[in-house]
Amino acid sequence: YTAYIVSDNGKPVNMRSGAGTGYATMMKLNYGTAVTVVDLPNSKWARITPDNKTYGYVQRIYLTRSKPDADIRTYTAWIKAVEGKKVNVRNGAGTGYGVVFQVVAGSEVTVIADCRVAKWTHIRYGKKEGYIQSEYITTYEPEFTPIPTKEPVPHSDYPYAAYVTSKNGKPVNVRRGAGTGYALAGSLKVGTVITVTGRSGDWYRIESGKIKGYMHKDYVTRSTVTPVPEPTRGPKVPDENATVLSENGDPVNFRKGPGTGYSNVTRIPNRARITVISKKGKWYYALYDGKYGYIETAYVKMD
Repeated sequence: YTAYIVSDNGKPVNMRSGAGTGYATMMKLNYGTAVTVVDLPNSKWARITPDNKTYGYVQRIYLTRSKPDADIRTYTAWIKAVEGKKVNVRNGAGTGYGVVFQVVAGSEVTVIADCRVAKWTHIRYGKKEGYIQSEYITTYEPEFTPIPTKEPVPHSDYPYAAYVTSKNGKPVNVRRGAGTGYALAGSLKVGTVITVTGRSGDWYRIESGKIKGYMHKDYVTRSTVTPVPEPTRGPKVPDENATVLSENGDPVNFRKGPGTGYSNVTRIPNRARITVISKKGKWYYALYDGKYGYIETAYVKMD
């Protein structure tokens, strides 16, 4: 595929004879140079050719699949962090500066290359700008779909409908007061529709049916959340009745929902045995290694 050279402060990038900084420099590639990526030997290096005649290696952090703007030195990148995590963006290049906003893992941002400073990178997200630690920037789009970052809701907006969310899919506690020290008022499953009636610090006052109380802000979202499917109940789950098969022998994605937009529960090794519970379109809802999730029917051979 085609990629482009990007770099700190727009400086040329070394193309080396091998996948490592110890190898000799074959040539220097200018910012914005179009190259063809022919191989990815490891997580840090790519084998490329700028002219289909000369082949060498560059570090993958200096490649982007979006064409950069050569005039103002900007290019597209993504936030690299644990799924669901928010990363601080500050008003200066250092932890001593204040946090101006946060971006969630997987968000697409614009890097202003001329403004990179040491271990910090100047980015633009929507209409906002700030500095983020460079370790959280990648030019490779992540596999999972980021959860949209929401601005604090003004009090005048209450009441409004929201949804219960959690990283592990488990039910979320509702407490009688704004803090973990208060007694439980109940618990709500992921995907439950709630009514937010107010806020106290990091806690929202919520209602859902007969349950009224407080829920931490990390578990409340205004984005639609698909309820987590419950394992089938009743008779004993049958023995493993299918085999996972992939074309190239690689592990197959086992997702949280029936679609490629859902993140992975895990990855299932080729030829592993699973228990198929039900089918939804081109997806099987299945059990593997004590975990429930969805796998594409194309990768499953039934007994």
